[in-house]
Amino acid sequence: MISGTNPREVTEFNTLAIEYNAHCGRFFTALYRDGALAPIEAEARRRDAELRGQAFQHLLEWRRASAPGATPQSYLGQAAPALPSTNVTAPAPWSPRPLAPQRPQLLDLRDPDDARIVQRRLQELGYYRAPIDGAFGPRSIAALAAFKQDHPRLPADEEWDLEAQRALFDQ
Repeated sequence: MISGTNPREVTEFNTLAIEYNAHCGRFFTALYRDGALAPIEAEARRRDAELRGQAFQHLLEWRRASAPGATPQSYLGQAAPALPSTNVTAPAPWSPRPLAPQRPQLLDLRDPDDARIVQRRLQELGYYRAPIDGAFGPRSIAALAAFKQDHPRLPADEEWDLEAQRALFDQ
């Protein structure tokens, strides 16, 4: 959810976010139990990118329309929102700050959610054939070792490390 000075834009953006969450929730709630997410993950990624793009475009148009000295222009097919004529000043122009480089975080295979993510990826690649249960046990370790053995730049062992994670998720 976002907040801002124009309730209409805030409502539109929040509605998009709620629709996105509801859309994803319907798919993932039932399918996590079955392990049948593979056919839906591509659709979810596509829809995620589409909704993020829409939200970003709305945000850019809102910033353009509400910038100091902006002339009336189109905003979502309507007139640009007018700033109040009282003693309210326009918000300061937005300028991007450079983000600090993010260091990838190693998934913790003792955490059932992280273990499921790795098991699912190993299953997608054909290395793991057991049920996805979130317990990184002997079958999961064997699948990881087989994956690492097929990738010459990785040491052929059973250790979970950042290099194995990058190779597994093509990072």
